[in-house]
Amino acid sequence: MATHADLGALFECDPRSANPDVKRRAQIELAVDRGQCIVWDNNGQVVGFIVTLPHHFFGRDFVDLLVVSESHRRQGIGRWLMRIVVKLVASAEVWTSTNESNIAMRDLACKRRLVVQRHSSRSG
Repeated sequence: MATHADLGALFECDPRSANPDVKRRAQIELAVDRGQCIVWDNNGQVVGFIVTLPHHFFGRDFVDLLVVSESHRRQGIGRWLMRIVVKLVASAEVWTSTNESNIAMRDLACKRRLVVQRHSSRSG
């Protein structure tokens, strides 16, 4: 589980937090406070994390955020984080939501048998 000592590294790992997106940083900090953030560490460096909200979606656990640093993508880190979540969840199903344009996340969710609610990437 992530701790407050990890917050700086979590923000660095996430491009939106690095901007800085204050709302996103608050979301991550709250997840850390609640013990809902799992970190992927590579030789002492945080390169990914996942935030899961227990019983959030109609009594099912919900993957709220999955982040892998840009330099470590497509190396299986997201897949491993999902495996950890699926083993730890309290509900029978794990749900997530993503944009239609996020093909990597859609593929990952399909492989892990997650139920995905897709959102259009179009504005308006």
